[in-house]
Amino acid sequence: MVKKKKVLFVGAFNNTTQNTGGQLFACLSLVNSRLSEEISWRLIDSTATTNQQRSFFDRTFNAAKRVFRFVLSLFTFNPHTTLIFFADGASFIEKGIMALIAKLFFKRVVVCPRAGPLIDDIPASAFWRKFTRLVFSVSDVVVCQSDTWKTFFGAHIGFEASGKYVVIRNWINAEPYTENFKRRQQRASVKPLKVLFLGWIIKDKGIFELLEAFSNMKASEVQLWVAGDGQEMQAAKKRAAELNIENTVQFFGWAFSGKKMELLRDADIFVLPSYAEGMPNALLEAMASGLPSIATRVGGIPDVIHDGSNGFLVESKDAAALSEKIRLLAENESLRRQFSHAAHSWIQEKHSLQAAITAFDKIL
Repeated sequence: MVKKKKVLFVGAFNNTTQNTGGQLFACLSLVNSRLSEEISWRLIDSTATTNQQRSFFDRTFNAAKRVFRFVLSLFTFNPHTTLIFFADGASFIEKGIMALIAKLFFKRVVVCPRAGPLIDDIPASAFWRKFTRLVFSVSDVVVCQSDTWKTFFGAHIGFEASGKYVVIRNWINAEPYTENFKRRQQRASVKPLKVLFLGWIIKDKGIFELLEAFSNMKASEVQLWVAGDGQEMQAAKKRAAELNIENTVQFFGWAFSGKKMELLRDADIFVLPSYAEGMPNALLEAMASGLPSIATRVGGIPDVIHDGSNGFLVESKDAAALSEKIRLLAENESLRRQFSHAAHSWIQEKHSLQAAITAFDKIL
């Protein structure tokens, strides 16, 4: 009997919270995959339970508890490898400290940065550049969500020739979304067309530009479905009222499992006007469902949407451009069908769960 490799895995595992993000799916999908036949996991959960502002004491106390558990696990579990997923800001500092500690214990360190704001923070801040360089210097593998991120880290952090940068495109289990795609091909479009936004209701997701984009659209032609929640929910509803588009916009709150699949199936267009992204799962799910999509030219999104081929790209914070592309798709059914087929095929080929599992199998 082959002895299993021990992997100490820091990531998001708590699916009982309102976290519906890509990091939660990514971490759980690895743990629940065939990798567990060869790997013995020790999990340290760092699931974000909210996007609301928390006190410095609360964040520091919880981070300290996780770091303590991490150090204790290095002694008691004695892993072969540490696998660490992190976001930006305080999450990066906490997980970066874990990576440094793991290397002090002579463990293999695999880090997975998954935060869009890093692409702005690193060039703008000497602290973030130096800290990132320190963390990456002790890491044996840095998993990049796309070629854009690999190029970015190489240019701003270095280590281009080290071979430590490995691209594993963000992944989803595309099969459940294939039924959405098939049903979309079989039904005729009926006005008003439904435009879907799926994610946190916060300024940085571009929710206010999206509302502005609908300010001069007719509810009889196109309507906006907003599925999600967050600290800007009340402000977004207030802004919709100020723009007199209450009859054009419907706020659903969080859409879980069946409800989310229903929205992805019944919508006609998907929009993600974020200011920053890593490689958003919501976009991958929409494209796997055959939804013609419009997103901003940030993070790894241009590695997924090829402008004019399988979707549209716009600049962030540009409500006018967003409105123009929504109108163009709404008025052109043949273009929607073209994007639908191309998007579905791209996700099936490039962002499958099996491809990711095979890649992590080689790394771990």
